[in-house]
Amino acid sequence: MDVTDQPPRIGVFICHCGINIGGVVDVPNVVEYVKTLPDVVYAEHNLYTCSADTQTNIKEKIENNQLIQVFKNAQINSISGYIGNFSTSVSYGNNNKSVDLEHGIIVVATGAKEYQPNEYNFGQDQRIITQTEFEKVLFTTDKVKGVKSIIMIQCVGSRNEDHPYCSRICCSEAIKNALKAKEINPNIEIV
Repeated sequence: MDVTDQPPRIGVFICHCGINIGGVVDVPNVVEYVKTLPDVVYAEHNLYTCSADTQTNIKEKIENNQLIQVFKNAQINSISGYIGNFSTSVSYGNNNKSVDLEHGIIVVATGAKEYQPNEYNFGQDQRIITQTEFEKVLFTTDKVKGVKSIIMIQCVGSRNEDHPYCSRICCSEAIKNALKAKEINPNIEIV
């Protein structure tokens, strides 16, 4: 099957955490414009994709969309072809079923698991939480209204001998959460 003969089906999913692109691009307007383009079958914007609730919502929408095929426990066996005309063999499921897919592009999207630190008394003092946990507090409770100050420690678990790299998410999460905390409680001190 030559996918170049198939009618185009385009899905656009714009997601960002807080200010990553929100300060530069009017994302909601981009999404609305994209919906008017020919052959676009799906367009959505999610502001806070890092929250568990939003991730669950996204997962449900993907799994319930008739235009999207989801292969769980999948492994790519082979890829051949070129841009606009790829063929990929995939094994999936507990029974290792196999399917050959014809497609125009490949998008590599890696996931991540939040680091659960041993440092700074995390897990021993209920006041010490991760940015993801803090985001949940911000969006599901009003606890921040009574707080006088918050200290945010960045690069926990990275920028050391074992992990000398930047995780590339902490700073944007911290800024997003700090802005939301200030919105809820303008007098809060954030260090």
